[in-house]
Amino acid sequence: MLLADKKREITTLQERYEEEQMREMEARRREGGEIEHIQEQLQHQGRRPTEPLHQTANPKVKLEKYDGKTSIIQ
Repeated sequence: MLLADKKREITTLQERYEEEQMREMEARRREGGEIEHIQEQLQHQGRRPTEPLHQTANPKVKLEKYDGKTSIIQ
């Protein structure tokens, strides 16, 4: 009886240990993914944008000729 109880206890402890190991591995895998994501963000921070960040409300207009009297402001 005592031997059977000890064997069950050992089996239970082994199962708990294996479950804990699996949880730790999963946590490390998630942390690794988060670290990669943060590294990608840091790499992109140093780059200049390829597109303008905003559009101006009144873009500059290049005039071909100007008589000095008329205004382009509306």
